[in-house]
Amino acid sequence: MAHNPLDILGFTRDVARSLILCNKSTTRNATGRLPSKVNRVPEDVRLDQQKHYLTPGPTQRRCIFCGRKTMKLCIKCPNAPIHKDCFATFHSNK
Repeated sequence: MAHNPLDILGFTRDVARSLILCNKSTTRNATGRLPSKVNRVPEDVRLDQQKHYLTPGPTQRRCIFCGRKTMKLCIKCPNAPIHKDCFATFHSNK
């Protein structure tokens, strides 16, 4: 059984081909980024309509609903920065 060593170009092609095939199942949006996880907050918590209030956050982050920057957070959904204008819709839509 003869073992044929790959030259550097062949090796590079094999690595590139493997990486392309490995990542084939992930879809990217128009900006080339992977889709964000819109459901950072479990749906049953987000839609329970109990004790959801806006509070100032420590840093500016992207609104989970519209994507614009905001300093507000829901006290019950801390991983979901949210604008005051998006707050009601986010907590009522499925």
